[in-house]
Amino acid sequence: MATPIEPDRYVNTGFSVKDTAPEINEMIWSSISTELPPAEQRRQFYRRLYGEELPDAVANRTAQA
Repeated sequence: MATPIEPDRYVNTGFSVKDTAPEINEMIWSSISTELPPAEQRRQFYRRLYGEELPDAVANRTAQA
C-alpha cells in the first residue's frame, strides 16, 4: 500500500513538473526536422511524447485549425 504524500511534497512536485515540461517540449521539438510540414511535425511530436500515433480525430481537428 502506498504511503500518503505530505502536503508540502505536492507543492514541490507540482513546481518541478511545471518547470520541467517546457524543457522536455523543447528537447522533443528540437529533435524534429523543420523541413517537414507542420502537420507531420505535430504527428512526430505526439509519437515521441506519448509513444503512440496521433489519433486521426485529433490530427484532422488540428489540420482544420
